[in-house]
Amino acid sequence: IKVAKANSTIKLLAGTYEGVEMAGKIASGLTIQGTEDAIVKGIKCNLKSFTTGSELEGMTFKNVSFKEKGIYFVDVAGSPWGFVKNFTMTECTMTGSGTTVTEGNRLFDMGTDSPGSNQFINIKIEKCTISNVGQGIRLGGLTGDKNLIQDNIISNIGHNAITLRSVAADGKVQVVNNTISNGNDRAF
Repeated sequence: IKVAKANSTIKLLAGTYEGVEMAGKIASGLTIQGTEDAIVKGIKCNLKSFTTGSELEGMTFKNVSFKEKGIYFVDVAGSPWGFVKNFTMTECTMTGSGTTVTEGNRLFDMGTDSPGSNQFINIKIEKCTISNVGQGIRLGGLTGDKNLIQDNIISNIGHNAITLRSVAADGKVQVVNNTISNGNDRAF
């Protein structure tokens, strides 16, 4: 997937998208719209390539079908000034590669376990269906007051269904009306 400019919309055509990588302001304002016959096998966002003070802002995934790997952010601890703001996933599906916890075997994998090492502000994940994964949703380094995990269905999980790590003192997260079943460890 190549994007010519920020604030674009991409409608995925039928096919399999594998090895997708994103970084920098080019993804800001980007909307990725799924279609019935499009499968995404992982999107890696390398925040280490961000420059000091740069942001990924206003990105949306709508109705995207993920298989084996979801969206995952890497090298976050090495990028203390990488900010992700107003990121939304809605009506997406994720069918993982099994219940073993591996990189990307979650719908959403973001953040570190170290407070203050990154800032993820106002993340929204709603109306998604997640199954056969190591973890469902993993969020770390959250701040802001509009973080929301709502109306998701998460099943057949090897570890945590929803992981919230290192939420900043000023961060708030609402977890509302999610259905979790067939977990092998913890719901939260």
